[in-house]
Amino acid sequence: MLEKSIKIIDNVLDEEHLARWYLYYRSTSFRRSASEETAKKENIYFCRDVFYKELIEIFDYENKIYPHAKDLDDLVTEKVHRSYINIFNEGDKFAGHKDIDKIPDGKYAVSCVLFLNPEWEDTGGGLVFERDNERLVVQNKFNRLIVFNGDIWHCVQPFEGNKARVTLYTQFNNATQDLPKLAAHNEW
Repeated sequence: MLEKSIKIIDNVLDEEHLARWYLYYRSTSFRRSASEETAKKENIYFCRDVFYKELIEIFDYENKIYPHAKDLDDLVTEKVHRSYINIFNEGDKFAGHKDIDKIPDGKYAVSCVLFLNPEWEDTGGGLVFERDNERLVVQNKFNRLIVFNGDIWHCVQPFEGNKARVTLYTQFNNATQDLPKLAAHNEW
């Protein structure tokens, strides 16, 4: 059942971390730093990697995100596989995908999306999930976290409006070795 593989948590960040996010949001120049083309030539835009220090100081991932990933799959550890901020504008195309094709037995791949635009007024822009003829649409709501198994097909829900769709994507994954881990981008 699809709903058992997806958790939705509202009001994930507390006031202190929301204040840190607002400061970061207002003082950071967001620009598109990478894109990928799919077989259909639709572009997927990523804004920027989130560094470990930011993940801890702004988002307190160890207490605000990781416990929900662990709750979905008790094999999950605190090691972040990758994390970045996505920015989408009205009219952007996003090809749906799975973050991993199949999760092997004894492994995990849990993805987390946190909606971060405090000025979001538009409808749409949520996430659409599909598996085995089931479909679930989770609406874009500021400070809402969606935690899901990485082998579920998902896609950004189209939206219209003048606000950018801003999300934090974080993945906990020991099922693939071909993607760089967050630690590879940081000095310790």
